[in-house]
Amino acid sequence: MLLELPGNAYFATTSLNGNYQKTFSEKTFGRFYTGKGCQAIRRKRKLTEDGCEMVMQSNHFGHFLLTLLLLDLLKKSAHSRIINVSSEAYQLANLDFEDLTNEKNSAEIKVYANSKLCNILFTKELAHRLSGTGITVNALHPGCVKTDIMNNSEGLFALMTLFIFATVGKTIEEGAQTTIRLAVDPELEKTTGKYFMDCKEKPVKGKANDMKLAKSLFEISEKIVGVSFPQT
Repeated sequence: MLLELPGNAYFATTSLNGNYQKTFSEKTFGRFYTGKGCQAIRRKRKLTEDGCEMVMQSNHFGHFLLTLLLLDLLKKSAHSRIINVSSEAYQLANLDFEDLTNEKNSAEIKVYANSKLCNILFTKELAHRLSGTGITVNALHPGCVKTDIMNNSEGLFALMTLFIFATVGKTIEEGAQTTIRLAVDPELEKTTGKYFMDCKEKPVKGKANDMKLAKSLFEISEKIVGVSFPQT
């Protein structure tokens, strides 16, 4: 079962009191894809119903929370794979642990870049914590794909990005290829904690290699969403 998270999954999912609980208790699944998120380059900071900045909630906190809630079920499936969709924009990040909800940071691309760096750091720390369980965790950059992710964005940078997407962007089918490989390729059955682009493993740069930073982000995220990594 390939599961794609809803973009705004967050605190409300802690109870799993809707269809999730029934669906996940009735069957196991082995491919967990945290792909739905948002770019949302805007002039003004936008909050969700939970009072959190939308981009960081949609791209990191929601996925972090639901992943932790479903780990026990993932462990019941043989060779489960968690796949986190990041972006090359992570290289533009300037992550501030004092402002993970972006109350101070309103710079358009920086907010998005911070969330994408979080995806990679989360991937690395979770892969470390799940070592020996049979669950692998990897991240990827799908490329510039012609989707509606930029539709609600504003400003000159957003217009430039939309132009690039429209002229040289990948089709949805092309953009899905790296995700598909990570989900089904037998050669990657034991590959974990890595970052992929264009169906190939790619070394990450800078802070994305900082395991102390990854551990700190994980612990702070646990406090923010109110759920901890299961110890058993």
